[in-house]
Amino acid sequence: MKILTTCFDQENEVPEKNWDVGFYGEALDVRGQKSISFLQAKVKQAFKIIYNPAEFTVSIDSEIIQKDDLEDYFDKYKWDNVLIDSTTVGFVELLLTIKKALKKSERFEILYLQPEYYKKKDNSTILRNREFDITSEMPGYQAIPGFSSLLQSDDNNHYVFIAGYEPIRLDRAFEDYQMITSENSHIIFGLPAYKAGWENDAFSNNISVLSNRKILGDIKYCGAINPLAAYNLLEEIRKSLDVNTTLIVAPIGPKPLGIGAALFIGQVSGVSLLYDHPINKPDRTEKISKWIFYKIENE
Repeated sequence: MKILTTCFDQENEVPEKNWDVGFYGEALDVRGQKSISFLQAKVKQAFKIIYNPAEFTVSIDSEIIQKDDLEDYFDKYKWDNVLIDSTTVGFVELLLTIKKALKKSERFEILYLQPEYYKKKDNSTILRNREFDITSEMPGYQAIPGFSSLLQSDDNNHYVFIAGYEPIRLDRAFEDYQMITSENSHIIFGLPAYKAGWENDAFSNNISVLSNRKILGDIKYCGAINPLAAYNLLEEIRKSLDVNTTLIVAPIGPKPLGIGAALFIGQVSGVSLLYDHPINKPDRTEKISKWIFYKIENE
C-alpha cells in the first residue's frame, strides 16, 4: 500500500479535480462546512453517511440500511474514483467506506481539514489549561458487527490504543475491560503532532491514566498526520505477536491516525476493533490550518 500526502494552506491552492462518488458526514464546525461544500462541488454523486451504533444501521442520505446488508448496497456505486471526507465522517463510517474502497478500487482519496485550534473548556485554569471541550457524550465501547471480538478474560488478545486529548476514553477501556493490562497493550501517541507542542497536551492529559494503569514501557509514537506511519506501526506490532494472538485496535486519537487504523483493519484479516462512539460537540474547532489529501494506492 502507498499513501501520497499533499497539503495546502488554502482551498484555492488545491488543484482542479473531480471525483465520481463522495461520502461525507455531519458538519459540526466551519471545517465541516468547508469540506462538505468542497466535496459536493467536486463529485458527481455525494452521499451523507451516518452509522447508528445502537441499531447497527447505516443511513445513506434518507435510506436506512442494516450493517450486514451494507456490503451489497455499496455495490451500486462506482468505486473507481472516490473521495471520502474524513473531516466530517466518524471513524466507523470511515472504516466502512475504506474497506469497500480497498476491495473495489486500485486508488481513492481521503480529505482532511486540519484545525487551527481545538476548543478548550471555559473553566480551564492555568493548571488545567489542557482540558478540551470537544465531546458532548461518551456512549461507551460497543461492538460493530463484522469488526469486533467478544472480549473475555481468557482470550489471547493484544490491544493497541491510538490516544488523543481525552483521557476518559483510554481510562474507560481499562475500567470496562479488566482483561486489558499493561502486559497485553500498547499506547500510540501522535509525535510529531499537528503543531509543535500539541503532543504535550496528549501526554499531559493521559499521564495519570498511564501511571494509574502502570503502562510505562509500552508506548509508541508516529506522526499525527501520517496514516502510513500508523499502518506500518500496527503491522509491526501484529508481526511481533504470537500467531494465536488476536490484535484489537482502539483508534481514539487523531483522525489521520484513524485513517491509518481504518486502512489496516479494512485490509488485514483477523484484526478486531474496539471503539467508544463519541458524540462530538458543535464548534469543537476553530479555523482551518491545512487542507490535506491522502491518495491511497492499493497495490
